[in-house]
Amino acid sequence: MADDESNNETLDELLIRFGKHLRSKRESLGLTSAEMARKSDIGRGNYANIESGKKDLQLSTIMKLCKGFGLSYYELFEGFRNNP
Repeated sequence: MADDESNNETLDELLIRFGKHLRSKRESLGLTSAEMARKSDIGRGNYANIESGKKDLQLSTIMKLCKGFGLSYYELFEGFRNNP
């Protein structure tokens, strides 16, 4: 397995980076966080915590995010690895 900078990331750093990734995807769709929370069937506060990197995600939450964004798992994570 190749060494890369993501191996040195803490969980907190990873969550923050993923939250920024989601925010960017949401904004590209022209949606507010409240609209995305509703589409994803996630509470507004929980969704805000995801985007700010304050909430560790369970697989069930990732499934809800896929539904809300209308994306597959692969599409949801597309660009995440290369977007520090």
